Amino acid sequence: MTVKTVVRAFLFSVFWAGGTSADDFHQTFEARCMKCHGHSGDFARRMLTLKDGNVLGGEEQHLRPFLERHQGGLSTTEIALFLDTFKTQLSSESFFQDRCYTCHGRAYTFVRLNLIQRDGVLIGRYTGFDTQRFLLDHARLTEREAEWMYDRLSAIWLDSR
Repeated sequence: MTVKTVVRAFLFSVFWAGGTSADDFHQTFEARCMKCHGHSGDFARRMLTLKDGNVLGGEEQHLRPFLERHQGGLSTTEIALFLDTFKTQLSSESFFQDRCYTCHGRAYTFVRLNLIQRDGVLIGRYTGFDTQRFLLDHARLTEREAEWMYDRLSAIWLDSR
């Protein structure tokens, strides 16, 4: 096992030591939903649709009432977070999965292990690189794609705090 692997494992275990938080979508989804539904992005793209800004489940039913009762229901805060995250996942059309996953793995895990925020700027935890600037010259992203990706990574970072 490399030192980098040990450090990543340690950091990952430290982040997870506090349990789930109602304002951390991924922790809540993974604790309550992943066993049956798999990873959230794949689940959202497979089972949900986005129509007129609303997240819809089976038979084009609004998802909110279902989330209020399914498996004991989610809190109001969790429901808002789930709907917002599902909207983002559905509108992203698997961009991260298609363009970034091969090298970086899951976006949530990548952000938690590799990025930090300093003075309001998302930077590489180990490199100190400004992530927004770095993305402009990374993986042949267009300027628009780099901006979009920075916004998504920032949202994940904020969500996981």
